[in-house]
Amino acid sequence: METWVEAYLRQITTQPDQVAVKRSEGARTVVLSVTLAEEDRGLFAGRNNRLLRALNHAAGFAGVQSRTRYVVALAD
Repeated sequence: METWVEAYLRQITTQPDQVAVKRSEGARTVVLSVTLAEEDRGLFAGRNNRLLRALNHAAGFAGVQSRTRYVVALAD
């Protein structure tokens, strides 16, 4: 899943070489922390986090069959 998220973010950001995804696992939850360039963070933080919420929905659908909850979050 983290390779898909990273590939997707590299396609839509202005500085794709600064995209990094870190995976943290819990019992049934996987948190994907995304690090972006400062100007690309505005793309995700603007308009009530619409892009980040859409990415979370897509990741959530991917984990339905394996009963794993994927959460995509912006790293500080």
